[in-house]
Amino acid sequence: MKLVLEKIFLAFMGLLFVVYGAMVPVLKIAGSSTIGEIVEVRREGGERNDMTPNRYNWSVTYEFKDASGKERSGNTKVVGSSYSSGVAKGPVMVMYLKQLPFLNAIDESKFFPLERIIILAVGVLFLVLLFKKKKA
Repeated sequence: MKLVLEKIFLAFMGLLFVVYGAMVPVLKIAGSSTIGEIVEVRREGGERNDMTPNRYNWSVTYEFKDASGKERSGNTKVVGSSYSSGVAKGPVMVMYLKQLPFLNAIDESKFFPLERIIILAVGVLFLVLLFKKKKA
């Protein structure tokens, strides 16, 4: 029973990683773009535990109207210095799926960011190791 639960957990985590890693390219290919507005930029917590000093997490909240005219919001995280996130309030391009507008992201004009490639690779690795046949 424990082995079955472990396999279900690994399959679930692998699928989540694959979906999250592929979200930006899917939004670029099958999504819609609109102009949104960054409404809040806020520093979170204390200094990051990085090799580079003076680095902080920032939360960026944005709002946009979908194709039906309904107001939607989204949130993303960025890393910045103690005094600036590098993101200014104001207009921003937002990508979203018309059928599922809660799946949205700020358009950073990178088709496949490096961090998403790593997340996607980890998800695929989970799934490959999970379904790999053991040699007997």
